[in-house]
Amino acid sequence: MRVSLAPRFAGRSFFWALMAGLLLPAAVYLLFAPGLTGGFIFDDYANIVENVYLAAAGGSVPERLLLAAQSTEAGPLGRPIAMMSFALNHAASGFSPTAYKITNLAIHAVNALLVY
Repeated sequence: MRVSLAPRFAGRSFFWALMAGLLLPAAVYLLFAPGLTGGFIFDDYANIVENVYLAAAGGSVPERLLLAAQSTEAGPLGRPIAMMSFALNHAASGFSPTAYKITNLAIHAVNALLVY
């Protein structure tokens, strides 16, 4: 049995691959758009607003990111990538809910393309 390492869309036309690449992020945007202007909700308060490690002053950037990564007890592994993302968001925009939601939208759009 021979395994092909060709891209998934190799047999499809370039047009359809391009359309999927444009339509998937657009669909993600349409799904998330209604909530972009809302405030923080549910666990956002514990994970973002009340988390002193996201806005920690002093120390190097890697030290602050490591503190943020370890700042939650959301299970045995925590949520290190999400918490570092929140820390980077805070560094760029403070506690603006819209900025956090736009970042989340971008992450989901990229993931939709990666799954495709």
